[in-house]
Amino acid sequence: MSYVDTSIIVAALDTKDPRWKMARRVLEREEYKVVSELAIAELVSVVSRREELLEDIASKLGLTRETTLIARIHALEDLRKLNKNRAKAIQSPSK
Repeated sequence: MSYVDTSIIVAALDTKDPRWKMARRVLEREEYKVVSELAIAELVSVVSRREELLEDIASKLGLTRETTLIARIHALEDLRKLNKNRAKAIQSPSK
């Protein structure tokens, strides 16, 4: 089992990244992988700020620009809710 960090996922999505081949090999290995909620939130944040990467992913998935914009809005809303819940948990830790 291995933990997959955000940087590996981003590198695997970005064909211009010098670590692209290595990242793809890591993700394509047949072993159990763990991706944390934080890594997913970071991934949404990174992809939503990198227009060229977002457009490339949308193109590969056959999505329109409008669809990707809607998905970005939903992802940012989810990220905001996640951050709000984490802030509450930090302020009032369970005993």
